[in-house]
Order: sequence, then structure tokens, then C-alpha cells
Amino acid sequence: MRSGSILARMLMSGSPAMSLDWQTIYNHLDCKSRADVRGLGLLGAGIPVCYGGIGGGLSDLCLLFELAGERLSPLPLFGHLAVAAQAILAGGSEDQRQRWLPVLAKGEAIASDGYCPELRIEDGVLVGTAPNVPHGAIADVLLVSSDIGTWLVETDQTGVALSEVEGNDSPIPTFEIAFSGASAEPLFDHDKAGLALHRSGYLALAAIAAGGTRRCLELAYQNADYRWVSQIAANYLSAQIVVGTAAVALETGAIDGNVLLHHAKARAGEALLDSVRLLSAEPARESGLLETIYDLATGIENLMGPASWHRGQAAIFLAASPRPDRSDWNSCGRTPYPDHARTQNFASRASRAR
Repeated sequence: MRSGSILARMLMSGSPAMSLDWQTIYNHLDCKSRADVRGLGLLGAGIPVCYGGIGGGLSDLCLLFELAGERLSPLPLFGHLAVAAQAILAGGSEDQRQRWLPVLAKGEAIASDGYCPELRIEDGVLVGTAPNVPHGAIADVLLVSSDIGTWLVETDQTGVALSEVEGNDSPIPTFEIAFSGASAEPLFDHDKAGLALHRSGYLALAAIAAGGTRRCLELAYQNADYRWVSQIAANYLSAQIVVGTAAVALETGAIDGNVLLHHAKARAGEALLDSVRLLSAEPARESGLLETIYDLATGIENLMGPASWHRGQAAIFLAASPRPDRSDWNSCGRTPYPDHARTQNFASRASRAR
């Protein structure tokens, strides 16, 4: 087990909150109290210990979000951990990291994110609308991004107005937030922040989709829909493998992570939607649960876009990648993933976490 993993830090910590195992975390992923979330230490996942977190990398976050997807967790983990915290860590100044990351890790503030494609800056304040802000109703601070910059916006001000998106019953509820003269703090390095939030954010959504597919597999067993078990199991394993491989590639830089990232987003989203479709062929014994899983699938697709677009992006990145010299087999390397053992470790850890 890697010393930097979340699980290792929990086992090595003397704090009662950090001496929990993955099963305990899984059992608490459906809690709704911020106090319960603080007690588990989950809001510090992926944040380095030096900033008050419990450490961990993309692989650890993927495992956490897969469990959250399987549990259909309503906790505000996505925007808080995968987007805001990672963007601040990558693109914030040292002063911004020191001020914001400990606050987020302790749960003293809940963060979320919003993309504003037509955001404007007028007299030093923000004007525009973020159409899909996950858990926007409980967010204390928003990471607002556009093509021109990335800012931190505190929600407790007159220039921020929130409205719920109609017909959104997903475990990851989204809200529309309008900025009309909102004060904002720009992050130090927009490019690094943007790269980090896209990579970790989309990878987290893919991991959530993989977890939702795992829940479909459990539902198929419970309902004795055995004719679908093998296909849903294949959906789950393919999603888990591609998500874990993308996480390792992005962490190590061993191969082009952008290609695998888009493949992970496409495959995991397809796996979840296909599994829900299979279970919907006949009335399920837990139709309410199946509807919740379907709402999760559509919510994920709304946040990260359709699979067809991601496959197109993967093709673009692949076409732009340099080709190895295949005249000499050894120049290509006999192992396609130099750190393949870590990918296998990710899959085995996920299995032990059930």
C-alpha cells in the first residue's frame, strides 16, 4: 500500500477520526450532517497534510468517489474535493493555499464550482451565470471558472443569487447561480488551476459513474435478474479499469493521460446508462432505487457532457500524440503502462473496500 494513500494515513493516524477503514466510510457516505462529514475527515481527502488534509492522490480520490457513487451519496464531495480544493492546490498562490485549504479540509467551509462560459468582469467584479453548480445551495465559497480566469467567490454577498434547476432529482443536485457585481478573488495561476479542475473533476465524475454501475450490479443480484448480471459486471469492470488507469497515467505522466481521461469519462458514463437501461427492461423490485440511479446517471452526463463528445476529444488528443518508432520493439517498451502494478493495486483496493 502506498504511504500517501488515504487509507494508509487513516490507519497510521492517532486521531479517532482518522483511524477508520473504508467500510466505515462507506457506511457513512449517506449521512447528510456536516458534523458527521467533519468527523470522518473526508473533506480533507486529496489535500496535503501540510495544509490540514489527510493526503492522497487521484487514485485515492477515485476510490472514494466510486464508493460515493455506489452509495448514491448526497454528500457535497465532488465540487469540494475534486474541483475547488484541487484547483486551489494547483493554481493558488501559497498565501491562498494557506488561507483556504485548511478551512476546506476541516469542513469550516463547503466549496463547489461553477463554469461561466460568458462571464464578464465589470469594474473589478463578476457578472454572469453558472448554469450547473453542484450542491450550490450549501456552498460557502465557489470556484468560478471561465476561459479568461478562475476566481474564488464567497456566496454570502448580495451579488450572488441562487435558483434550483427544475427536474433535477440527482444525488448530486445542481443549481443555477447568477453573479451581478460579485466580489471575487482571482487564483494566482489560471492555467494550472484549470488543468487540475478539469482532470480531477471529470475523473471523479467517471469514478462516481463506475460506482453507480456497481450498485446496478448489486440490484441485479437482489432482483434475481441473472440474465443481465454478466453484462452489467462487464460494464462495471471496464469502467473501473479505465478510470483507475487514467488516474495512474495522470499521476505519473507515464503515458498521455488526456486520451485515457476522455476514454474514462466516455466509458464510465456509457456503462452506467447501459446498466440502468438493462435493469429497466422489466419492473424492478426497487423501482425507486433504480430511478435514483438513473437520476445520478443523467446528472453526471449533464455535468461532464455526452460520451460521444469525449470520444471525439480522445481521438483528437491521440492524433496529436507522437508515435513511437515501431521498427525497434524495445523502443516502444514491452509494458504499455510502466506503473501497471499501481493500476492493479487500485482495482484490488476497491474490491477490498466493499
